[in-house]
Amino acid sequence: MTRVSRALEVAENTVYRWMSGASRPRPVHLKELPDVLPEHRQTLIQAINETFPGTISEATEDVPELPGDVYRRIHYLAATIQDADQCFFTIARELFEQVLQLLGKPQQGMALTYARLMPPRPDAKVHSLYEIFVRGTYPWENEAEGKVFLGRTTLAGNAALTLRTQTWDSSQEQRQPVEVDEHEKSACAAPVMWRGKIAGVIIVSSNRTGMFNNPKMRLLVEEIARLLAIGLSEHDFYAPEQIQLRPMPPLRVQREKVAALYVERALAYARNFKVSGKDAERRVQEELEKEFELMVQ
Repeated sequence: MTRVSRALEVAENTVYRWMSGASRPRPVHLKELPDVLPEHRQTLIQAINETFPGTISEATEDVPELPGDVYRRIHYLAATIQDADQCFFTIARELFEQVLQLLGKPQQGMALTYARLMPPRPDAKVHSLYEIFVRGTYPWENEAEGKVFLGRTTLAGNAALTLRTQTWDSSQEQRQPVEVDEHEKSACAAPVMWRGKIAGVIIVSSNRTGMFNNPKMRLLVEEIARLLAIGLSEHDFYAPEQIQLRPMPPLRVQREKVAALYVERALAYARNFKVSGKDAERRVQEELEKEFELMVQ
């Protein structure tokens, strides 16, 4: 009761009177209540609409648009930054921060992740996606480390294989198994494409259910994907027929192994083979992908 009264800025006695039926909440408070208790969002929306019909309509819930300045800024960065990696990460950082500010609400956590396709293996096929950039708000870390591989049993993997936007929600029965990350109650994944080819997938995760029931939210994720593509190079994209994702171990298992050996291996490669840190990390990633793939065969 205290949590609700503080979030809605009303007295605890007022909340008690609502619960007892002695008084009726104002529509503005009813609309805010699902965001105050995101773990019960869908149940609350259903109960509120049954008691007060038409109060909340997620299908028409307003979704803010990216400001025009964001588009101009991204095109400017793409035109002026010469180094390809620096260009992409600068664009991703600024875009993700703008989206988090745009969609951020009290009591609501969100994370944005970009997972790129790993280079083709000797069979000329791409076997997994690899998380390279993550930004989030509580309960996610603001700048989380990725370094995990996403296979065909993940939402991102499904988006890459189908070349279509995919959504998942914990409140709905799923037709296919989808591995869920920590804190995630709903998610939307969209392929990052250019001229019919794909470079990776953008994943937007939320700690509340129903976040992507609104078609406008899915369109926003697709717009983010198109803007990310501006920061990538032509060689980052692969033909759809090259995508043959394999299953990967659970994310928890991957993170434990990565935490235990990633840095040590990268330093050893750089020292023993006299290569740059970037090249050393690339070798470690390719090595780990093979090891993880063997773990689930």
